[in-house]
Formats: sequence, C-alpha cells, structure tokens
Amino acid sequence: MTNEMPGARQRRERRAIPPFGDGAAPSSLSNMLDSVFSKCRFAPFPNVGFFDSNIHFLSDDERESAIEPRFEIVVDRIEDLAERLGVARDDLRVGISARNRHLRRYAVLEDWNLESLPNGPWSPDVSMLSELQSQRGMEFVLALRVTASRPQLDLQGLDRNRVISRKVFAVREPAIAETFPFQWSEFGGDSGYPKQMLWAVRPKTTDLDRPYDQPVGDVLT
Repeated sequence: MTNEMPGARQRRERRAIPPFGDGAAPSSLSNMLDSVFSKCRFAPFPNVGFFDSNIHFLSDDERESAIEPRFEIVVDRIEDLAERLGVARDDLRVGISARNRHLRRYAVLEDWNLESLPNGPWSPDVSMLSELQSQRGMEFVLALRVTASRPQLDLQGLDRNRVISRKVFAVREPAIAETFPFQWSEFGGDSGYPKQMLWAVRPKTTDLDRPYDQPVGDVLT
C-alpha cells in the first residue's frame, strides 16, 4: 500500500496477504497458514537426528554422500483452517516433492489425504532421488493443496490444486559470508574526495592475474 499524498513518505505493504479467502482478517489467515507445517522436521541423512531448522548445510564429509531424508509430517490447526476457508478435510491433500534448482529437475515423491498421513518418520524411495542428487544439495517441498472444485471455492480463489501452504526443507552448500573490510576516513580536505562522499573503493594492484580468486582485502581498499 502506498500513500500518494504529496510530500508524504511512501510506505510499502510488507505483509504476505493470501490470494484467497473472504478477505477478512488476512493477518489471522496468514498466521493459520504459517502454522500448518510449523511442527514438521526433517533429517537429511540416516546418521543424523531431526532438525528443528528447515535448512541443513552440507559438511565436507557429507558432500560425497547420497541424501536419504526422513520427515516428521505433522499438520497443525487444520480444523480451524478448513472451517475458515469453508472446505472439508476431504478437500485437502498433503504432498511432498524434491527439486534441484541447479540441475533443473523436479520429482513428486508422495501424496496423502489428511487421514493417511504417516504417523511416524517417513522416508521416500531413495531411487526417486538418484537423478536429483548433486554436491550442491537439493530441496524438499511439503505442500497443502485444495483438491476440490466447487463454485463457492472458486470465488475465494481456491481453485483445484491451489497450494495454500508450503514448507521448504533445504540441504545446501554452506553460506559464505565475508565481511567487506572497511575503515572510517574523513573525506574532503587532503583526501582528494568531496566531503559528501560516502564510500570509496579502489584496487590495491593491477598485477593479479585472477583478482576474483583472492581475498577481497588483498585486492580492494
């Protein structure tokens, strides 16, 4: 939402507003949808325990190992959500898929109605994952979708196969975060820069054959 009044500071709406429902209390509906899979956990390898976090960063030892995940699939507040959306439990299904963005490959692993969800840890057929494996990891997407098709649902944007909630479990390379080295300086005066200058970046040397392979502090000031 943007305030168009002249001279007023513009503000942007940052909430995630669901594109379905009756439009009443969208924040409440968003909270319900966020809660559906909040208790789900996964373990990316047989020899590790379940993680509360949905991201697992690969160690050096794990890079050569095949990912063999296990999942604890728990749905929460599903009765409240179904009532709020005006759908029946039989209108909803939970599916899980795997994808590898780097290989551009995707596979549906399993699909359940709410009554047939596994009670304990569930593992996919590892043969279904063989073509999605890479040293850069992969992702698993747990999704709740509407499977019914009725006029009253279509009016709410709940058309058939609409995904209304999802959770992504990721097994990926470690994040590399290197802080850019900087020092505070007074611009102006003898510095050669205007006083209004905020940042100045310059190369330390032009003799490096592959500067992008070097630590940033050795290349730039």
